[in-house]
Amino acid sequence: MDENKLLEMFKLREDILMALEEGILAIDKNKKVIFINKSAIPMLHITESEPIGKDLNEIYPASRLGELLTTGKKEFNVQMKSLKNDYVISDRMPIYDNGEIVGAFAIFRNRTEVVQLAENLTGVKHLVESMRANNHDFVNKLHVILGLIQMKKYDEAVEYIMNVSMVQKEIISTIIKQIKIPSIAALLIGKFARASELGIHFALDSASSLEENDTRIPSDVFITVLGNLIENAMDSLNSTNVSNKKIYVSILSTPKEIKIVVSDNGNGIQKSNLKKIFKDGFSTKSNSRGTGLFVVKSLIETYNGKISVTSEMEIETKFTVKFKKEGK
Repeated sequence: MDENKLLEMFKLREDILMALEEGILAIDKNKKVIFINKSAIPMLHITESEPIGKDLNEIYPASRLGELLTTGKKEFNVQMKSLKNDYVISDRMPIYDNGEIVGAFAIFRNRTEVVQLAENLTGVKHLVESMRANNHDFVNKLHVILGLIQMKKYDEAVEYIMNVSMVQKEIISTIIKQIKIPSIAALLIGKFARASELGIHFALDSASSLEENDTRIPSDVFITVLGNLIENAMDSLNSTNVSNKKIYVSILSTPKEIKIVVSDNGNGIQKSNLKKIFKDGFSTKSNSRGTGLFVVKSLIETYNGKISVTSEMEIETKFTVKFKKEGK
């Protein structure tokens, strides 16, 4: 298929492609732009007035579409990290003719408003959960303070108030400092408050770190995965008689991957159930796992991630999630 035939293929459908809300960009085997629709120009912030015929790197230097001419590999739901203030995802596909790659095209979808709305809603949801749990926790602590005052142990009351305020302030400050994505930080603060209400020690690994541009995974997906794992850990601890209940959370960002770890010291998972726990509909009455884990695993795999679990009965259960960073 020569360049003229490739151009003709897109021109035959030009009216339809131009009317699409999604952005479309196509190149030939020499990385020359042969088609771009109206939606793609503002979406990619292209300033060139006549992009057709221009080199792809000239009109959009950050593009990786040209790589497909060599790799031939289809890519789906890839976040455009070069567009820092927008959330645009793209699908990229090579164009073949008689088994030979003669070009490539990309479809772009702007999800900025949807993601912002989801972040606002999930952030509000978890902040409300935090406020509700904090209200219960506050009442409990108030009863302790009143009891100490009635016993005329004024120094102990003052010390208790200072310690409680300091611990909560430090933990919330640590979460906000280490986790820079607001909705995920809000989730962790809400879960910390809920854990405190349930008498569970909630710890965020001091090495945890997550910057706004660290991950291509949408915040709502990240929240679903992390939230379900923490909630399941709480459910497990609620069904055990362990005196010192603990949940440990770690979110580590390395050059190659995002790694999430959630562990607890609840009842644990029987060895025979470890391979079944991610299956649709599986649950056990002996432990409160299984809720949402099939959905969580499916969601993780949609974004090319992996989840694993290890468990020692009545010692520790640990879930580990790994998301590869784009292009790694």
